[in-house]
Amino acid sequence: MARSRGRSLCAGGRCPDTYLIRGDSCGSWREGRFFMYGLRVALWGVAIGAFGLILTMNGTGSFDQVLIFLLLVLVVLCPAFGELYAARRKQRDWYVRTFTSFDELRQSVDVLPLRRIRDCEGVAEAVHELKKRYPLLPVAEAAKLVRSL
Repeated sequence: MARSRGRSLCAGGRCPDTYLIRGDSCGSWREGRFFMYGLRVALWGVAIGAFGLILTMNGTGSFDQVLIFLLLVLVVLCPAFGELYAARRKQRDWYVRTFTSFDELRQSVDVLPLRRIRDCEGVAEAVHELKKRYPLLPVAEAAKLVRSL
């Protein structure tokens, strides 16, 4: 299947392409890569701006502790949220591209070894074993699969 920038190639109700733009038949503008990168850049920009304000306030001697604390929170949390969003988005995109449904995921997994691990060592260990085989599989989907065995 060919990939093209700017338009999606929908097959069977699935969008294998993440280059969707506003007006595509299978998704909104939020599904495109430019939204993910734009959000990350904006959050990093807020963090860098807050850090610049901290340096400016420290250099001029106007030291308001509450404002400095709030700016430090922005410096730490904005990039963290941006990178967390990107990682979750990468997992979700991989899962949608790789498996059309939960049943397809279930068919691709060796059920007996996972069931044995779940029964002997617990659900968490079985999810860990499944994540070794499929590192980008979302944890919620892995747990759902292990519980349904």
